[in-house]
Amino acid sequence: MFLSATPKRSCLQHLSDYPPVKFLLTNDDGIEAPGLASLYESLRRHLTSDDSVIVVAPDQCRSECGHSVTTGRSLTLTPRPDVATLVEEQRSQQGFPNKATNGHSTIPSQWYSIDGTPVDCIRVALATMASDVDAVFSGINAGANLGACLLVSGTFAAAREAAFQGLPAMAVSQLRHPDVPQNWDHAPEWLQSIIATFKRNLDDTTSQKRLWNVNLPALAESTPIPPTIQCDVDQNPIPRRVELGALHSEKSSAGNPVRFELDFHGRPHAKDTDIHHCFRGAITVSHLRATAG
Repeated sequence: MFLSATPKRSCLQHLSDYPPVKFLLTNDDGIEAPGLASLYESLRRHLTSDDSVIVVAPDQCRSECGHSVTTGRSLTLTPRPDVATLVEEQRSQQGFPNKATNGHSTIPSQWYSIDGTPVDCIRVALATMASDVDAVFSGINAGANLGACLLVSGTFAAAREAAFQGLPAMAVSQLRHPDVPQNWDHAPEWLQSIIATFKRNLDDTTSQKRLWNVNLPALAESTPIPPTIQCDVDQNPIPRRVELGALHSEKSSAGNPVRFELDFHGRPHAKDTDIHHCFRGAITVSHLRATAG
């Protein structure tokens, strides 16, 4: 289903060695989702004032839409300076640094929403105002995208679409657990070394269609930074139990309700795969190659 394709390291070591970079950010939880703001902050910490960010995300939650696209109508692209302002205000309240890594001016950013899917966002952005971006980030998804979940994830699909079009791309997701409160403040620290490595490989032209899938474990915010493990994507399907509602009369127009239930955290999985390590408290990184078949 997925083939490993580990990018090679670049010889660049310092931020000052990099030419200006333009990043495109999206997600599937919607442009106002806190996970997207957390991803923006995570990336900001690695940029210089010469770099720039453009955010193009769905206008509402489009979770679990997979690689679906909109073809039967026009899409509406809407500038969202209100979201940009809100994110910067929240950053200031939380005490996040307001300068680029080189100590100069703030990072230029533009925010837009689209009334479509995450893949629509990538296609519209690359076809119009962001044709010159150097890499794409998608997330941070409110829920893990591990194993077979990649097949239905809108977060991963956005990154895969970018990879289809020849761009380095990273999807980031956060595992949820009923016993662990959802929090986003830890993400910039936990992703620091991963994003740094990803950026160091942007100039590596020998690895085409670089596609990274990253999952953060469900741990308390006070937990020290977990270990990062590079691993393959689990190949096991998720068992589902079917519940069929009571049958109605043939003369009735009412349909028969069908419901699928699954045990996400108790699902079977292979050892040393993304599910195995993330469920046990590690940050997982899977290097993939996007293919159409």
